Amino acid sequence: MAPLAEGAPAGEAGLAALIPEPVLAILRAEPGPEQEFDQAIPLLTVDPDGFAHVALLSRGQLRADPAGRELLASVWGAGTRANLLASGRATVMLADDSAAYYLKLTVTRTVEHAARLGVALAPGRCISDSAGVQLAPMGFRRSAELAAREGWEADARVLDLLTGTP
Repeated sequence: MAPLAEGAPAGEAGLAALIPEPVLAILRAEPGPEQEFDQAIPLLTVDPDGFAHVALLSRGQLRADPAGRELLASVWGAGTRANLLASGRATVMLADDSAAYYLKLTVTRTVEHAARLGVALAPGRCISDSAGVQLAPMGFRRSAELAAREGWEADARVLDLLTGTP
């Protein structure tokens, strides 16, 4: 699927929207070995005062379902949890080397595990943004220490629960 034009719906009437291919490619890219760069993915919600609230997720905390119809996220921050449950809406920002993608999402279901909220998010609209210049996504260096501190194993379990994986 080619990137969507600004404001274009991500799916046809009566069909579940699909996550656009460029976004799936970013999400499905395997992070490199320890100390390699990985993309930090902003998940934006709106707080009770109407301000944007940002949670930076790793690809270990965010994945597409196998059919590419939902985005699955594991979050543990109190503000992010509260905002997702209150509004049922979020936006995820991803980038590759040529464009940024803003995926507008709606919560369809949740699970709780290991003090985390797992959310399944249905795509509504995807806006691609490119000025014809090369982009460098925001990122971080992976490490075993970071994985342990952030609890990525628990996040993986939450995402597995959302997909029905035992």
